Amino acid sequence: MTLSYFKTAGVGILLIEKNNDDYEFILVHNKSLDTYDIPGGRVDNDISEMETGQKELYEETLGLFKITKSILFKCKYVFFTQWKDTYKLYKIFIIMLNEKSNIKYYNDNYKIINSYKDILSSYKETNKIIKLKLSDFINNNYNYTIRPRDSNILHILIKLKWLNTIRPNNLKLYKNTKPKYSFLLNIKTYYIY
Repeated sequence: MTLSYFKTAGVGILLIEKNNDDYEFILVHNKSLDTYDIPGGRVDNDISEMETGQKELYEETLGLFKITKSILFKCKYVFFTQWKDTYKLYKIFIIMLNEKSNIKYYNDNYKIINSYKDILSSYKETNKIIKLKLSDFINNNYNYTIRPRDSNILHILIKLKWLNTIRPNNLKLYKNTKPKYSFLLNIKTYYIY
């Protein structure tokens, strides 16, 4: 059976930064599962895979990262299947960043967003962000739980030896002054272009 028979159940966007001779994966803490995950989520019927990826990256990083469809069209991705009563197919877009982001801004955004009473539940799913070094991942040198599906995806990337072949994308930091929702006013956002 080929992958074309399966509808994509979920989409994620794995952000990777080069750190000297190492790589760092950006993961978010999923409050309900108490695991660190690749930002992503379920594909709803009314939006595309790419729109899901854009939306989930923005929501789960609390507005810290925003990406365009044009970047997603050009980037590499990996499929991952999971069997649990039915097959679930996940598509993970892999984005290499050409400069380092400051994840301290996530904490700033968290404080701003959570100072509002009426925020969307989709902005309440995560409460931390980390950068996991590739060398620490390979050597099991970390003291938190990575979602098993996402850990498998990282292992697949390592086996494929793709990290040296991914073209880096640029980052530009902005302060959000015209947000869609008032609770996003003044958050800091890295635009990936």
